[in-house]
Amino acid sequence: MISGALEGYTCIDVSGHVAGPYASSLLGDLGCDVIKVELPNGGDTHRGRNPKYEGYGPSFRALNRNKKSVTIDLRHKKGGEILRKLLATADIFLENFRPPTRAKLGLDYEELSKLNPKLIHCSISGYGQSGPYRDKPGFDTIGQALSGMMSLVTDLDDPKVAGVSFVDHSAGVFAAHGIMAALLARAKTGAGQFIDVSLLQVAIAFIESHVSDYLNGGEAVSRENFPKGRIYSLLDCDGKPFMVHLSGHNQAWEGLLQAAELDRLIGDPRFATGKQRTDRHSEIVQILREQFRAAGCADETDRIVWRRASERFRASREREIPSCTRGDPLLCNGPDGQGRGRRKQDRRSARLGVAHQNARRGDG
Repeated sequence: MISGALEGYTCIDVSGHVAGPYASSLLGDLGCDVIKVELPNGGDTHRGRNPKYEGYGPSFRALNRNKKSVTIDLRHKKGGEILRKLLATADIFLENFRPPTRAKLGLDYEELSKLNPKLIHCSISGYGQSGPYRDKPGFDTIGQALSGMMSLVTDLDDPKVAGVSFVDHSAGVFAAHGIMAALLARAKTGAGQFIDVSLLQVAIAFIESHVSDYLNGGEAVSRENFPKGRIYSLLDCDGKPFMVHLSGHNQAWEGLLQAAELDRLIGDPRFATGKQRTDRHSEIVQILREQFRAAGCADETDRIVWRRASERFRASREREIPSCTRGDPLLCNGPDGQGRGRRKQDRRSARLGVAHQNARRGDG
C-alpha cells in the first residue's frame, strides 16, 4: 500500500470494539489523521476484552494503531459541542451507534451535513438503517449465525464459534473501501455522503457465491459438500491435520497422486474427471488418509507432500497461532527483514493509552 495516500485527511472515529476501529486503523495505515473519541469511565469496551492488560491490551493496540485519542462525554451538551467542532472541519466521521442512539445524540447525517457539507459519514451497525432489526445491537457472531456463515464453519450438532471475527473485520474492510470511494466521489462533486455498513449484509456478501448458487437451483452449501473433489482435509500419522487444495484441472490431481506415491491411481476411471472425483470425494479422502497414515511419521509426510509438492497443487499443515507466528519465513523474515504478517506500529498509537488515561483524570 502507498503509506501516504490519505495524508491530509482527518477522520473522527467514535466507534468501539472491532469493526469500526479496524476500519479507521486501515485509514491510518494510509496516512489519514485519525482521532479516536472515547467516553469517560472505561472508554472503548474493547479495552476490557482481556482483564490481564488493564484496559490497554495487544488486541486493543492493534485495532487502534496510528491514532490520536481524546475523551469526550457525548451524553452531555458540552461534549456534543466539542464533537461538532471537530466534525466541522473533518473529512470523515465513523461511528457504530444504533440508529436511535445516533438520533438521540443529534448525530444523524442530515444534521451533520448542514454543519459540514463535505463530511463523509460512515455508520457501522448490526442490521442497517431500516428493517425490523435496525434498533437491535449487533455482534460478529450474530451476523455469522443469521447469515448462514456459521453453518459453514462449525458442526451444527456441536456448535462452536469460529475463533476469528470474520464479520467484524470484513465490515471494517467494507467501511474503509466505502470511505475511500466516497472521497473519490467528493473530489468530483464537492459533496460528502452517508455510508451504511451492516454486519449482517457484510456476512451475506462474504458468502454471496453460496447464496447465488442456492437461489439459482443449486444445493445448499455445507461443510460436507464444499467443494468436493478439490479440497481434502487429511491427517498425518501423528493425527495432525493438514489441507490439500487442488485447482480444477487434471494436472493438479495427478500431481497430488505422484507426491503421495499413488501413481497407480493416475488414469483410474473412477477418478478420471472432476465430476467423478466430486461424486467419489469420500472414497478419495479415505484412500489419502490411509496412505498418509501408513507413511510412518510426520517427517515422512513432509517428504512425500511438502518437499515433493509440485506447482500443480498446494498443501499446508493446519497450524495454531503460536506455531504460525514463530520462525515462519513468510511472517518473520520478509525481504526487508520484517515479516509480512507484522506491521510496524506507528509511534502515534503509543499515545493512545496515555492520552486516554490523562483525559480521564482531567490532566489533558
